[in-house]
This record gives sequence, C-alpha cells and structure tokens, in this order.
Amino acid sequence: MARVSEQTLLLPMVSHCLKVLEVLCWSEKEMTVSKIADRLDVSKSTAHHVLQVMKTHKFVIQKPRGAYRVGPKLLSLGSAVLRRTFDNARIEPAMDEIAAATQETVVFAVTCPECPGLLVISERETPDPMRLQSYLGKCISEDFFGIKLDNVDAVIREAMPASDFTTSHEDERIQCISSIVSDNKKGVTGVLAILVPKDRLNKNKIKEYSTLCQEKALTLGAAIGKFE
Repeated sequence: MARVSEQTLLLPMVSHCLKVLEVLCWSEKEMTVSKIADRLDVSKSTAHHVLQVMKTHKFVIQKPRGAYRVGPKLLSLGSAVLRRTFDNARIEPAMDEIAAATQETVVFAVTCPECPGLLVISERETPDPMRLQSYLGKCISEDFFGIKLDNVDAVIREAMPASDFTTSHEDERIQCISSIVSDNKKGVTGVLAILVPKDRLNKNKIKEYSTLCQEKALTLGAAIGKFE
C-alpha cells in the first residue's frame, strides 16, 4: 500500500480551516458544528476536528452552548494587513478633507478578488440622521457603483447575511456621487463615493462634490494597489 505523505494529509485541513474562517466571518450568528459541516460539505467529525485545531490557535471561540464564532485574534491580524497593504497616511487625511468639506457620508471601497463586491477600507459618517450605514470591512455590491466583478467564491456569498451586503442603492432619497480610483497603470482599484440626501443637493453642490471626488480619487489612486 502506498504511503500517504504528510503534505497530502495537511492540505485538506488547511483548506477547511480557511473556509471555516470565511463562513464564520460572514455569519450573523454563532454556528454549530453541524451547520459548518453542511456549509463546507464535509462530515461532522471533520468539521469538529478542524474547529478544535482553530480553537487551540485562538482563531475561533466556542460559546457555552457549543456554537462557534471567530475570535478577536482576527481583528489584530486584519488591522495589520490593512496597515501594510494601504498607505493610510494618504488615505485618511483625504477622507477627512472630504467629510469636513461636505458633512456627508464618504465611502472608499476597493476591488478584492476574495470579496463578493467592493471592500470598504475607509469611511466617514455624516452627522445627519439620514445616511447610508457603512463600516470598515463591509462589502458593497459592484452594482451599487456600476462595476462588475467576477469569480465570487460561492461559499462566501452564500454565508454572507443580506445586511452585510448592499445589493443596490434602494433608498431613492439618497444620491451617490462617485469617482473611479485607478492605480498608476490605469487599472480600476476602487471607488470613492459621497452619499447625499437629494433634498440637500442642487446643481452647484453636485458639481462641487463631483470635482472634489475626482481630485481626491487621484490622491487615493497613488496610495493603493491591487490585492495580489
């Protein structure tokens, strides 16, 4: 009988661990071993083994009733990735300037092959009660900004709750003023958008905000590259 190599045994385990992280990150609630097994299409014993390994390394936490959720260790890892991937010294001041000039919601989202849509990496909320809720790490549909992305991982998309994925700009009271953000090679890397209630807009403001968006998009383009 041929001997099974250690690498052959480990690769499926690594793949399962990564899929579990994706599923748990997008889930609104804790998930049981059975639900995770169903989502990954593996046996319950396999899912349990994977979760125990991840629990040992503090990537997941098991609740008193037995269900699992991601652990805070991922927060520190994610923050480190954002700091090292993007030039926040350019991004954050540009976002502050737009927010100060408009007093409106500002969102900067980038293309990411692993994200079903555009990934919000910086945002500012308007002090006004009428707003489009957003937050760091939120995924916004490409349809929102008119950009089409392919190769979305089905496991991630199915696991993501509707509240975490803006499929369209459904609030007709709010207008999206946006500009494409491109890298030095003219490749689309993201979208910068100002979201404004229509009753606070006129032709002059639309022109002013559009110009501001385009100017800052150039600054952001120099501060970001594509995920590789």
